[in-house]
Amino acid sequence: QPRDGHSVVLTIDSHLQRITERNLKLAFDEFRPEWAVAIVMDPKTGEVLAMASLPDFEPAKPLPPT
Repeated sequence: QPRDGHSVVLTIDSHLQRITERNLKLAFDEFRPEWAVAIVMDPKTGEVLAMASLPDFEPAKPLPPT
């Protein structure tokens, strides 16, 4: 249950996010996998600094059944 005084703090770094997305796209285009994921974390704190996945999720087009 939510409690007054508690908050969520985002740790995403916009600069690292852009770099992660760009490099994941380059690798995705070069190697043509079905999907790819990149997560950048601070190993000392466990903070997630950037996350990206491809192909992009399109809510109007759900994934086909496997």
